[in-house]
Amino acid sequence: MCFPASFPRLLGLKASLVASLALLTSGALYAQNSDSGDVTALKSQMEKMQKQYEDRISAMESKMQSLESKSESGSILNTHVLTDADGKQYEGKGPVLDESFLKSLTRNFSFTAYVRAGVQFNGSGGGGNFNFEVPDNDGGRSRLGNENDTYFELTWKQAHMLGDNPDVMDVSMVFTPAFRYVQNRASFVGNVFGAKREATGDDFDIVWREAYLEMANVFKGAPEITFWGGQRFYDRFNFDPQDYFYLDMSGYGAGVKNIDVGIGKLWLAYLGGLDDDIAAPTSGSFYKHSLDVRLKDIQIGPGKLMLVGIANYEKGNTFTHDFAGATLVHPVHTNDAYGLGGGAVYKIDLSAIGPKSYLELFALAGFGASNFSTSTDVGVITGFSSNFLVLNPGLPAGAVVNAGNAIQNQRTYRAGGIFVWNPNPCFSLGLWGIRNQDSAGFRLEQSFVNPVFPVQADGVTPNLVFKNTAATRNLYTVGIRPIVWIADNIAIQGQAVWNYVDNVRGWQVNGFSGTGANGLPIPNPGTLSPTAFGRSGNFAAFTIAPTIKPKGGYYTRPELRVFATYSIWSDSLKGATTPIQEGGNTGGWTPSPYANGHANQGWLFGTQVEWYF
Repeated sequence: MCFPASFPRLLGLKASLVASLALLTSGALYAQNSDSGDVTALKSQMEKMQKQYEDRISAMESKMQSLESKSESGSILNTHVLTDADGKQYEGKGPVLDESFLKSLTRNFSFTAYVRAGVQFNGSGGGGNFNFEVPDNDGGRSRLGNENDTYFELTWKQAHMLGDNPDVMDVSMVFTPAFRYVQNRASFVGNVFGAKREATGDDFDIVWREAYLEMANVFKGAPEITFWGGQRFYDRFNFDPQDYFYLDMSGYGAGVKNIDVGIGKLWLAYLGGLDDDIAAPTSGSFYKHSLDVRLKDIQIGPGKLMLVGIANYEKGNTFTHDFAGATLVHPVHTNDAYGLGGGAVYKIDLSAIGPKSYLELFALAGFGASNFSTSTDVGVITGFSSNFLVLNPGLPAGAVVNAGNAIQNQRTYRAGGIFVWNPNPCFSLGLWGIRNQDSAGFRLEQSFVNPVFPVQADGVTPNLVFKNTAATRNLYTVGIRPIVWIADNIAIQGQAVWNYVDNVRGWQVNGFSGTGANGLPIPNPGTLSPTAFGRSGNFAAFTIAPTIKPKGGYYTRPELRVFATYSIWSDSLKGATTPIQEGGNTGGWTPSPYANGHANQGWLFGTQVEWYF
């Protein structure tokens, strides 16, 4: 155990003990030399003196341990007693704002951060406020330059809030706000009212990612059992180069972890997901219940296995969806929905072939309302896109869309693996592959503006074309990222990702900009063309990124990189690989130059930094 360096009283006490023992020994020798004829009496006297000093030393050591324990556990949160840096209680009215008091504030406190930020431009020389991605994907995207977001995630943790004494409960507090860039990267930008963005704050938003307590040492016989409650990242699993979280039950709830059941550690959690935009008068906001059970650290062969099971329930009703203050004209009725999902994650530590090298494999299957997250499912039906049931233009205004068992009929299958290899400090490699099948639970319909005759005879009403497609989509992804250091802190990174997708069911947003009062899509000027709806195709992205980063492994940070990303896709996917974003000075739609339904390739160039500690 390491103790603070500022214990002069204790160090002096130890030195005094050593000096006393030295004097005792020299005195005894002198006495022996001066009276050698009475050896027996001298020996008896020395033994008595030795016993007395041993008793005194034992008492002094006990006192020292007590003082050191108090100095280490002293905290402004410990039983509400204000202490200085040595654990000594302040006398009088309170502490003085000096170095000693400031040290007490930071004891058992830690601060961590994750940050990425950059700027990019497209191959035509304009802004690059988008990323290339395969349409209708499961949430991932090729990283390393193909990222258009600026994101700051800051975490504060106060450990041992009740002190370090093993007789008290071990309580920790964690909270994590995140700051996200919204739209405009200019330093000083006026909005439509002429105000500055730095004054109005509309250039970024703040989201609350974590706010929870953990309580360990609740049971003295099993201090490792830990209870938690609040909002948190809950035991997430992802493929970093693909930015793909295949198991992420993060959200609000409570649970217990580290229950030793012999073959592994049991984790139990209840988590809730709430959608305030979707509500019914008799049941309130749409809500999803999730019970998560995990058995972790099961040693099988060279690796460790985790088994997971998730049960879900969503209360059905007739819901209306409020979007930006405008309630959709078609309420949606859905029945009660249940869900059951689960699978396994197997990870092998391959440090024998390179530090921090590993192989991770997973397989998950979900049925009904189980989608391996706490997000609600009724949005699939009421979403703001023309392929969803609620926007069927054939329905009269106010008619209820009966989705029935659409949520109950959903299916999700995921499997994949990632291999990270760090054979030496100057070379690293990442390889991954993902297989995903997803069913929406109902046949989907799309309406888009006829590109040849965009309006009807009245010159106003959009002339729509209707298509429909099956509920199930398949997606295959493989990728590779090699990293070569050409100097101690200079590396060349490259990434290549290929995807194949069939039966694209989404991304029709490129063809319209919202919904009018009559429930019909409003065409988005410049994008009046069919999208990839119902089609299949290939998509690939390639990046080269000279980088300043410490050598030693795939995950070393910080990184400062310049990059060039080239993406190419099948003609069948035109208009669907660069999703446009809502925002800008007027709150309108900002398309990329590759979202017009004509391009099948494109470029992004830019700079980016990424770090965490």
